[in-house]
Amino acid sequence: MSHALLCNRIFSAIAVVILAAMSTGCASFRIDASLAPTGRPIPAPVTFNLTDVRYVVLTNMAQDALSPFASYPITRASLSDDMMNVAMKLYPKTFSKAPDAVPLQVTITGINNEAGVDDGAACVSCLTLTLIPLRSTDKETYSVETRSSIPAANQALARPVTFSRTDVSWLSILPTGWIPVPAGAGERAWGMDSGIATAKEITFKSCVEAIAANLRRVKPEAWSASVPATRQKESDTPAPAVPRKSDSALPPPPVL
Repeated sequence: MSHALLCNRIFSAIAVVILAAMSTGCASFRIDASLAPTGRPIPAPVTFNLTDVRYVVLTNMAQDALSPFASYPITRASLSDDMMNVAMKLYPKTFSKAPDAVPLQVTITGINNEAGVDDGAACVSCLTLTLIPLRSTDKETYSVETRSSIPAANQALARPVTFSRTDVSWLSILPTGWIPVPAGAGERAWGMDSGIATAKEITFKSCVEAIAANLRRVKPEAWSASVPATRQKESDTPAPAVPRKSDSALPPPPVL
């Protein structure tokens, strides 16, 4: 048997195992990201509202099975709302839906996806009918760009922040797929639904932290231009003079 034919049969077997494991739900995951919320304050005299969040992906990039941007129908409106809810939970003093909050436009770009399955481990898993679960690793990398309507702030926001999420999984058509993925760091999940939900939570938190990291680059005074001109005009207008009680209490002058 030629080497090419053997490889084709191995990868065909791997595909069958993965599809069967996903359909039966015998899978466990360990999910981690390179960027996690720090809680560090954001020095800005204003609050922010994520009014427009969109996701784009390179045309030649395959997406991870747990990708929160590919696992369910998503619109810019729903993505903006979901991301804003996470932002207000992580940074309640910085993100707000108040009318005077500074609107931000965020673009999340999927720039790379690395998927890996060890051929030797895959053969052992197939020969044991996945009694030994098939182990795979997927790593997705994202770029987060933040923009505002304030030119002075955009100069500091010009450089995007990148991070990656790594999903390590056990997949099996047998209950051994429920065994926790050994070693390593990250949050654990069991079954596809739980894996997708956990990946979404971790990814959205990382996106919000990327936005926060962008905002920390901006000097506080750069946001002064966000104060509406009408408010500034009102603050510059002197208050009308109020007559003193002592003056108003004096009797009128006599008539000559």
